[in-house]
Amino acid sequence: MGALIFYHIEAGAEMEEIVKLEMKAELPVQPPNHHFDKISDIARMMAVKYHSDREVVEALLKDFVVELKWKGLEIKEYIAPKEPEKTEIKRKWDFPSSFLFAFTVLTTIGYGNIAPATDYGKVFTMIYAFFGVPMFLVALIDIGAFAQYGITIVIDKIGQRCSRRKNKVEKPKEKEKTSRCVALYRFLEFFCTMLAFAAFILIGATILPIWEDHLSLFSAIYYTFITITAIGLGDIVPQNMTYLPLTLIYIILGLWMALIVTEQIADLFKLVHFAGRTLTGVKDLKVWIGGNKVTVGHFIDAVGARAGVPEHVMNDINWDQTVNEVAAGITPTMPDPPLVMDVVETPVVHALNRNVEVLPSEPKL
Repeated sequence: MGALIFYHIEAGAEMEEIVKLEMKAELPVQPPNHHFDKISDIARMMAVKYHSDREVVEALLKDFVVELKWKGLEIKEYIAPKEPEKTEIKRKWDFPSSFLFAFTVLTTIGYGNIAPATDYGKVFTMIYAFFGVPMFLVALIDIGAFAQYGITIVIDKIGQRCSRRKNKVEKPKEKEKTSRCVALYRFLEFFCTMLAFAAFILIGATILPIWEDHLSLFSAIYYTFITITAIGLGDIVPQNMTYLPLTLIYIILGLWMALIVTEQIADLFKLVHFAGRTLTGVKDLKVWIGGNKVTVGHFIDAVGARAGVPEHVMNDINWDQTVNEVAAGITPTMPDPPLVMDVVETPVVHALNRNVEVLPSEPKL
């Protein structure tokens, strides 16, 4: 839709500009005026000062001819100027280029090789980007989250031995070991993501030169990285419109990969920044749930009430310690049940269990 509108707005204006340039190119070429002025000056000098000295006049004319040749001109060009060569002016705004422009606007790549020249095109570009960019980013983030979930499952399989914990509360040394294991897990996840990203670039750099003859292997690597990171310098752009759909699909997948890498790098920086720190005041933290901002403490109390857990039991739990243990990869366990002593059932106990009123027996005579 956007490509059709861009093509409709810009193609007509571009065609009018091409017609004007072609009409201007058909006009006869006149020799530069300053050369005629110089010839007149020489003639005046010959008549006034050097009319009797032919050698001086001849030297001046030779110097003038040498100067013309130095500038790439010849005397015959002043007598019969060459007809300008007619070169076909290549159009920028066809449908494939309009589609590529709309794509670079949505993805914020912005090659810059073409841009709207009309006011209507510029206004539509702003409106198109204002609504289109957020929609594209939301869709890309959703796809990235789905892929991130798949990567996490793969990493969990790889680090299953490290993440397996005994079903009990660890000792301090075991807690420290678990924390190191979680950090190793994060680094492993980051390494696998970066390896997949590098492999994606190399695969694209191998295929793109087949589609684009002007690209070498290094240029393809450079173009792929600059494009999928949304830098888009515009020094290299797709030229073979036959394979443009495949190129755009590859770019979309690359943007998705770059988003995952960005999240992994951000998580790694957070891991380094918050290493060794503990969280305090968990119940006072505020989160957004269903468009409403609630505190974690209120959420915990609501869950406890729904589960039928007494309020004093929920308050006795050290939530700061619990959250920090979960962040360290330590799974909280249920406390041991209280010790129940066997009670010899007497008639009174039996009656109490049955809610039966016990009356004193009548004295025997």
